[in-house]
Amino acid sequence: QVTLAASEREIMIGGPLYNKIIQIKDIVSDVLPPPMYIIETCLTAMELLDAADAGASRERIDEIAQYGLKLRDGNERTKTPGYNERLPQWERALPNDVPEEPEIERLMTKASAEPAQKFFDALENRLIPAVKRGDIAEARNIIRKNMIPLYEEHRKSIDLLVAAADRKSKEVEREILK
Repeated sequence: QVTLAASEREIMIGGPLYNKIIQIKDIVSDVLPPPMYIIETCLTAMELLDAADAGASRERIDEIAQYGLKLRDGNERTKTPGYNERLPQWERALPNDVPEEPEIERLMTKASAEPAQKFFDALENRLIPAVKRGDIAEARNIIRKNMIPLYEEHRKSIDLLVAAADRKSKEVEREILK
């Protein structure tokens, strides 16, 4: 017979340990969309550069640029949330009773979010204007020297976040089986 350190009340469905595991698993499953937003935004930035380089129409360039900004801001018409709309939801999803896990919170709210915000700012304030001016060399430089490093920093933080949340989940599961 396995002796459990946690009471049955703590581990039963709806119990504190059960809820902690669910919260941590929810963080992992819900935080994975941010890389999707920034992956898609990164691909959109490159598509914008390719379109400008190929001499696409002003309308097509505007369409691609607006799509990249909708990935940040959301799309009211299609009710699709953007990165900025989802970030507060991810922050609220953090378990309130896991103060011993400041690393998870830091990775979610600062380490991954700050480069993502800088990436979106570079898109709006540097890349789109350069493309609209027809300065393809400058646009290529902005992507290579500014946006790709920010994308890589964001992705690294997301990978670390998923690993930290997985470690915490396994720790809580081990606590149940003590």
